[in-house]
Amino acid sequence: MSHLLNFNLMESIIEKLNKIKILSEKGIDGEAQAAKIALQKLLNRYCLTFEDLNDHVKKMRSFAAKEDNDQSIFIMCCYKILGGERLKSIYGNKSNPGKLYIELTDYEYADLSEFYAFHKCNFRKEFKQMKADFKKAYQFFSGWQKCKQNGGKGPCQKGFYEYCRFI
Repeated sequence: MSHLLNFNLMESIIEKLNKIKILSEKGIDGEAQAAKIALQKLLNRYCLTFEDLNDHVKKMRSFAAKEDNDQSIFIMCCYKILGGERLKSIYGNKSNPGKLYIELTDYEYADLSEFYAFHKCNFRKEFKQMKADFKKAYQFFSGWQKCKQNGGKGPCQKGFYEYCRFI
């Protein structure tokens, strides 16, 4: 959660700096000059540059979500990285059902892309293993596999417990 707090704090700082930047560009006489001086001081204070301010422009980004659970994983990753309020801005397109769209800054996109790729891959690996375990447990439970516990006769007690684990 501290990652989210730091990210939100930095977003807030960048937002304020962008407002000061606008004032420095469009302000009248002394107002513009004072805003330029304040902007430079704040950029130095937060170790930022003018380029950093431009990098916080949001752009429409797309993410592949082709398999059954990808959308759920993407939404959970967005919640973790961006917070709950931003979930409302995720949308899909009927003409391209395997993609999800959301507006993100370059920094948000980098964070979310890496986080989503890791969890999507990890979920698929764990889910594949879980299906294999379930199949094996069901075979033992149903008596389709020979069980060494009871001399190869009847359902296996071990298989029963593994089977119940999934229910």
